[in-house]
Amino acid sequence: MPSTLPLTVGTKIIAVRNIGPVREGAPGIVTDIAEVPFFFRSRPMYLCTFAGNLKIAARRKEINDYDHGYTLERLENPGGLWAQP
Repeated sequence: MPSTLPLTVGTKIIAVRNIGPVREGAPGIVTDIAEVPFFFRSRPMYLCTFAGNLKIAARRKEINDYDHGYTLERLENPGGLWAQP
């Protein structure tokens, strides 16, 4: 089932709505794809890393592809995007 998802690992994304601690408009990167149990079947979801090293599982309607220019290392920096590299 993961092959049916339109975004691939490494795609730069933004959150299109608030997802737990991640706020709308936050930049992130798709780091993996996982199968999540849903009643009697499983559903694919994206595993994403957002600014400040926030790692969440997101559905397709919660994220959108957007080339924000940040690298995974910069997003994983605990100081966020505003800390000195």
